[in-house]
Amino acid sequence: MLQPFATNPYFLSMPVLSWAARERIWENVMKAGLPLKAVSARYSVDVRRVAAVVRLKEMEKRMEENVSFLLSLLIIFPGFTPLLRMMILSKKNSISLEDTTPWLENFVHFF
Repeated sequence: MLQPFATNPYFLSMPVLSWAARERIWENVMKAGLPLKAVSARYSVDVRRVAAVVRLKEMEKRMEENVSFLLSLLIIFPGFTPLLRMMILSKKNSISLEDTTPWLENFVHFF
């Protein structure tokens, strides 16, 4: 446990999980299909934190796919740069973790 505020001894925070630890947690839940409680017990991490890691890794992987798609479009069609910029800026940005609609599905409807 860390105590980031020296004058407040009651506030204790958990250490930051490394990238490798977050990746292992995601692989155990999503690829191996282990329940959240089992992964939580295996790595001594709170179940809520395991759930948050899985949601954030899913969002991260989805964003990586979207960025690679957009970059490939920009390489193939360099003249579409202003159009793509307009479509991206006009898109309603959502930060909801419950958002299950992939961003790419909404993007493809512009074509």
